[in-house]
Amino acid sequence: MTRFLAACALIAGAVLLQLSWVPRLEFDGAYATVPLVLVVGLTWTRGFGSAVFLSLLAGVLLDFLHSEPLGLHSLAMCAACYAAALLQERYEPTPLLVVLAATLATIVYTLTLVALRAPAGPHIVAESLTGSLVAACVLNAALLLVTWKPLTLFARPPPVYEEVGRSFSGL
Repeated sequence: MTRFLAACALIAGAVLLQLSWVPRLEFDGAYATVPLVLVVGLTWTRGFGSAVFLSLLAGVLLDFLHSEPLGLHSLAMCAACYAAALLQERYEPTPLLVVLAATLATIVYTLTLVALRAPAGPHIVAESLTGSLVAACVLNAALLLVTWKPLTLFARPPPVYEEVGRSFSGL
């Protein structure tokens, strides 16, 4: 439980960092999405159930602190978490799969945001597409590779099974 609460605090800090400092580190029209990177990393270390809650937390915080419609980032973050969980459930974590999960989650997150912004008007969609998707994928994958080992500290402890003595009385 303590690790989960620490992960929640980490997500809250990442959202504040995302909205205050990260946009100043633009590279080729894009910048890393720190809450998304943490959600993908925590999906691999904590499992899908915890990651869905953490993605909702990150999305709701981004929604409340952004000037966009409520629910936009929450839905996009949950879709990205689900995409990362598809890989997490089938494969053991390796650096290549972690990079692939970050890339897949970035693509799903960005395309979900673009699709949800489309009804608002073409100018908002054009603003969404000005950032390079390839640059965002590279930045998020690189950030996840750097933060991968520290995120393993938030992993769920393995279950403890007690040996239960069985007595067998012959029939």
